[in-house]
Amino acid sequence: MQERVFVAQVLKASGQDTQVEPRGPYAAALWSKLTTQSGRVQDGDTKPGDLIFFRDTADLNGNGRPDDGVTLVGVVERVHGAHVVLIAQRAGKVRRMAVDPTRAQMIRDAAGEVVNTRLVRWPSNNEVWTTGQCLVGYARPK
Repeated sequence: MQERVFVAQVLKASGQDTQVEPRGPYAAALWSKLTTQSGRVQDGDTKPGDLIFFRDTADLNGNGRPDDGVTLVGVVERVHGAHVVLIAQRAGKVRRMAVDPTRAQMIRDAAGEVVNTRLVRWPSNNEVWTTGQCLVGYARPK
């Protein structure tokens, strides 16, 4: 998985433990590890450097349904209230994305600013799912 390399490098550079059990997707294993170690961050307490996790951003099991659990992890770059800017690796490229769970389905606001990034379109649904709709939560490595 590409995001494994990106996030693992970020964690390693900051002196964090990057080792997770290889059972399943890296993002899911890392989420499980951090939340088990009380690394989960409550909404409103997010800060730069935290990890942000999303569900069902890819069809890892190949069944065409959004039932793959945690599939993407990124690093929080900036926080402005509920609006978060993050960096994650998607489709082979490191990208800057935005998420605002308080406006989960909104892609751009009236001023044209990105509120949530488009992530995935499932065959059973014509609408694109956004980062706000796929957000699982935040965790802080110790």
